[in-house]
Amino acid sequence: MNEESVALQVLKEGLDDWVLVDDIIALSREVANQSGGSYKEVAMGVIERLLRRNEACLGVIGDSGFEDWEGAVEELCRRALVDLEANDWMPLGGSFWIRNTPEGDRVARQSDC
Repeated sequence: MNEESVALQVLKEGLDDWVLVDDIIALSREVANQSGGSYKEVAMGVIERLLRRNEACLGVIGDSGFEDWEGAVEELCRRALVDLEANDWMPLGGSFWIRNTPEGDRVARQSDC
């Protein structure tokens, strides 16, 4: 497993529902355990990859449903990092979510072919 496979797994999960960032952290821990790297770097790499490829949006669940965070990729990555650090990288559902874009749905469906 690597960053790419984590990103793809998140996109596949995102076909059915929004995905908690906790899932990225858990999968990133697996990658880091296998590679000897930092799960935090893996998680941030996955988040950045999903955003740069326009495959996913970050946001929160509000009164109107999924509320996208707005901003450039760099700004969104900083916001995600601040949020994760504020939660000591163990948000337990108390942080942000990931929502597939139409491109993310396409990539996830294409990978099953």
